[in-house]
Amino acid sequence: MGRDGPGNIVVLASDVTNFSQEALPIIFGSRIGPSAIEYMTSKELKQRCSRTGKMIAVMRIAPMQGGRDLLSIHFEELGAYVNHRKLALAVRGGYEVRWRFDCKQQESVMAGASWDPGFRID
Repeated sequence: MGRDGPGNIVVLASDVTNFSQEALPIIFGSRIGPSAIEYMTSKELKQRCSRTGKMIAVMRIAPMQGGRDLLSIHFEELGAYVNHRKLALAVRGGYEVRWRFDCKQQESVMAGASWDPGFRID
């Protein structure tokens, strides 16, 4: 998963939604268990890569897709680094996570997930 240091998850904010960056942690959450989620724009990610001089693992989230009783969300795992003063993103693969609404529990439950090393969001 996209990580920047122990316990942090980095999400490329410009690809998540058209919401303001300040609203993202409120809408999508700022933690998953013990891991903190950090939403970064491309500009902020470039600055962090330049400052650290290291490749940073990042997650990009595609728009959700609904079909029948399932909601599918695609995640792309990327490696972000700066090359010749430009932000470069290397695709590492991706996940498809499927959710189903459970009427008895009145909440969404994960129906399955799969890893695809060749997955790419277009």
